[in-house]
This record gives sequence, structure tokens and C-alpha cells, in this order.
Amino acid sequence: MTLIVTNPAFPLKCFIKCDSCGLPLTGGFCSGRTKSYAYYWCRNRNCRAVKLRGEQMEAEFLALVRGLRPGTQDLASFQNTVAEEWAAQEGNSEKEVKRLKARLEEQKRRKRKLLESMLDGTISQEMYSEANIEFSSEIARTEEELLEISSQRSAQETCLRFTKIHLMDIEGAWKLAAPEQRHRIQTLLFDGGLAYSPEHGILNRSKTCLFSTLEMLSDAKVKLASPTGFEPVSPPGTGGVLGH
Repeated sequence: MTLIVTNPAFPLKCFIKCDSCGLPLTGGFCSGRTKSYAYYWCRNRNCRAVKLRGEQMEAEFLALVRGLRPGTQDLASFQNTVAEEWAAQEGNSEKEVKRLKARLEEQKRRKRKLLESMLDGTISQEMYSEANIEFSSEIARTEEELLEISSQRSAQETCLRFTKIHLMDIEGAWKLAAPEQRHRIQTLLFDGGLAYSPEHGILNRSKTCLFSTLEMLSDAKVKLASPTGFEPVSPPGTGGVLGH
């Protein structure tokens, strides 16, 4: 498992991919005449299809999120869905915890057996020392994975409580969230990530996780708002926010 490292200045870095080449966008500051400006761009030197001001990328992302707000009548249903989604993820992590704990016990058992082999003279001190270092490293890695899952669970619970409070304003919740909480909210809503096309703006290819449920809950509103898709359509020339 890899720890999530987030840059507060570029919350959508790596989360949004270039629609042309499929690589995650990177982000950084580019110097202008009087000051520096935040940009997201495609990291593929052979592509470079995307280069967009940070504020515009985030504005389009928030326009997409803004369309996910459930109606008041759907709030209770949505709360249950959020809880069920986390429960499903928690179930997966329970399986992973059991697997890791079993692996840890086996690693410790083998390490104890190694010590016994050295003590009864079956293996030399040198062989024991080399193997013991390897076993210790494996045990440390497994313990780190277990610790990370525990940390993720804590973050998920915090994010769940945070999201429930702000169910009627997911956009506002994202704006107020800390960097890691923003990443959690993004992943909760768009588990498969998003893509960006210069022609069409932000694209949600997968529509997985809570996005599908929110789309269903907002179906009536969508039919009234726009015949072209779930997300609100931007005026001509402002960059669209599409879901197809």
C-alpha cells in the first residue's frame, strides 16, 4: 500500500487524468510577468494535451460536484447510502486485516523456528543473522500495512461524519476540508477518478461509487436541468462539464 501524499495547492493533482493519454495530471506554478500562477498539465512529454489554470480546473470540478447535491426528500436515503458505502469498504478492509494478521503470525512463527534452529545447532550463527534480518524486515512491512489500514479507517470515519454534516453542500464540504479529507471526498464520489479533455472539460468515465447513487437520486432534477447528461452544462465558451 502507498501512503497518500497531497499538496494543498493542487488538490486535483493525480486525481484527474489526461483524457488523451490517460496519465494523471501534475501541477505546479508557472511564472508570469508579475506573479506565479497555478497550473495543471499533462506530464506526458509526447502528449501535453492539457494545460489549464488551477483555478479554472478546480472551478470545473466544483461545478461537477455542485450537481451532486441531493434534494431534501432524498437526504435520509443518501445518508443510508453513504453509511452502506463505507460499510462495504470496511468489509473489504476487514478481509485485508485478517489476511495481514495471518501473514504476520506466520512470519513470527518462522522467525521463532529460525531461532530454535540456531539454538539447537541446525544452522550457523551467520545463517541465522542473515535470515533474521530478512524476517524482521518482512514483519516490519506487514505491521506498517496494518497500521496504514487502521489510519485509513480512522480517516474514513472522520470523512463520513464530515460528509454527513455537509450532505446538503458537498461543494462547501470539499472547500472546507483539509487536503487529505479532500482526497477522501473525491474518491468517495468518483472512485475511478476523473479525466480532462480540452474540448469537453472534466469527464467522469466510470461513474462508480456514490456518483451513480447521486445521479439516480437527482434523476428528476437532471431531466429538467439538462438533456445532455447528469452534470450541469456550462455556457458556450466556458468549458463543459460532461459525464459521458
